[in-house]
Formats: sequence, C-alpha cells, structure tokens
Amino acid sequence: MISSEPGIWKVKRISGKRRTRGQVEYLCEWENWGPEDDSWEPKENILDAKLIRDFVASRDVMVNTDLALYQARDRLARLMLSRGAPHYGATVDCPLAADPAVARRILERLARPRVGKPLKVSVEKRGAALDLVLDVRDQTHIAEIVGLQSARPNCGRGALRFSAGRTSNTDMACVHGPLILTASGPAPGSDGTLKMGVYSFTMSVCVAKFNGKNGDPQFAKMGDKSFMKPVERREEVVSYVKKVLRGARSETAGMAFDHPLCQKWAHLPAGSWCLSDSDAMPAKKQKKAKTGN
Repeated sequence: MISSEPGIWKVKRISGKRRTRGQVEYLCEWENWGPEDDSWEPKENILDAKLIRDFVASRDVMVNTDLALYQARDRLARLMLSRGAPHYGATVDCPLAADPAVARRILERLARPRVGKPLKVSVEKRGAALDLVLDVRDQTHIAEIVGLQSARPNCGRGALRFSAGRTSNTDMACVHGPLILTASGPAPGSDGTLKMGVYSFTMSVCVAKFNGKNGDPQFAKMGDKSFMKPVERREEVVSYVKKVLRGARSETAGMAFDHPLCQKWAHLPAGSWCLSDSDAMPAKKQKKAKTGN
C-alpha cells in the first residue's frame, strides 16, 4: 500500500485478525505511525495480498504434540503402577499439554482412531471459561490412547498393565471407559485472541483391577451407572484383557511377556471371568495345602 495516491496509506504489517458481524477484519500497523493509530480494516481495504499471506504464515506454526502426549501416557502409567486400583474418575494432570494450541492438536489427534469413525471434540462454555472435551468409550480406542507399550514397555501393553515391577505382585490393571480428556482455560475473545488465565489439560481415568491368580476383575463403583452397569460393558473390558494375554507370547507381538493368567484364564469362554481354585492354584501348592505342610 503506497501513500502516493489520495486515501491510500502504507501498512507496516498486520498483527491481528477478528470477525465482526460476519465480516473479517485485520489489525493494521501503519508505516510511520504509532501503536495508538493501529486500526481494524476489512479485507477489501487491504490492497497488497502479501500482507495477509505474511500474517497467516506468522501464525501457522507447527505444534509438536509428541512430548506432551508422552507425558500424559507416562503419568497414566504411574497411576496404573500404584496400588490404588480400581479407580473411577481418577484425575491425571498433564502440564505440557495445557497450552491451548498443543491441547487442541492433541485432542484432534487422539479423536481419530486407527480403526473406526473419528470422535467429535465437544466445546463446553462455563461462564468465562471454555472446555474442549474428548469422551472415549470404545475399549480399543482407549488402548490406543493409553499406549503403555510406549510409556512403560516392560510393564504393559495398550490399556493393560500386566506387571507392577514387583515379582510378588501379579495383579493386573486395565484402563477402561469412560476416558475423558479435558482442556480448560479462559474463553478467547471475539477476535480469537487468547486471554490471560489458568490453562490446564486433565484426563479422567477409570481402572479395573484383575486378581493375578484367578483373574477375578474388580471394578470401582461407577458414577456413570448407565454406561458400566450392564454386564456387556464389563465383558468388553475382560475380553480385551484376555485378548492381550493370548497374544502375549506371539513372536509377532514385538515384546513378548509371560503372566500366570496367559495359560488358562486368557482362554476362558465369554462370560467366564474367574478361574476355579483348582485351576488357579499350581499342583505343587495344592498338594501342600492338602497335606497341611
């Protein structure tokens, strides 16, 4: 924009964008004028399209979500390695994902499973605050998000923790639905600019515990009874754990592991969740129990 013609002024750069009454406007910094003279101008007033292209390029920054996602999975693993299971709605905080740009990209990334339809990230406004929420219920999708094989490869796979790092503890833990990821912060302004305030990224986690000797599952008292009370929902979790254990010794599994429940419990038919005492107790121990030694 050149000032040699009447009514045309030179712009140093564009520093903002907003939408007012359906019309897009750009904040123009004028050449040889102070910041108090900056003004919002409609797109048709900007004659040099390069100004808009440069502004868009300055804001289109690639966001790397890998580190924040690793932290989220690592903290989930810590929760699963603790002795507190079963859990319902346990909160896991992920500070590295609290940045609004990172949080949005993570939620968009995790909303797209490898198999199945993508989920919708819902927007919920609470007064001056805004929440982005991803509610995941499918067990296979949850396993993909938890990804213990990347955070704790020696302790778990997918959503299943099969080892707590102690040889005497064979109890297992499995994350199940609902898994709710929430990015919270102040609602942005009408022009899309961020406001000062507290931003956070949290995960609400449910974890079932499986007895390491007979496989008996323990589910926490569910707040969402309409979801987890039906036997079918719990059967979905048990079936997932059996499936993981059945593939534990596969040469193509990538990280074969062994667990006492791999042999008999993992092959129980649908609807059977617990081994009998005779199947759960090794033959040597049965003999000692009978003799009283």
